[in-house]
Amino acid sequence: MRDIVSVIISRVNDERKLLAETVSTGSVANFEQYQRLVGRREGLQTVLDIINEILTEDEEKIGRAHVWTPVTFLYLVCRLLLEK
Repeated sequence: MRDIVSVIISRVNDERKLLAETVSTGSVANFEQYQRLVGRREGLQTVLDIINEILTEDEEKIGRAHVWTPVTFLYLVCRLLLEK
């Protein structure tokens, strides 16, 4: 799972760099396009925050205590999104 997470983090960081370059080079045509880029960057930051929370949670919080089976990655992402 960590390999997949590493790929996701790498792609998110690449996209954030691309957004920063777009804004810094003045390639934004109008304020509406600028707002979209800022919103996109904030969304990417949220993805990184969720991944960080997932990776830093205690194992006890991740597993289902009564049966000791792991919770799926998708379930954790959805739960964290709903908590915010």
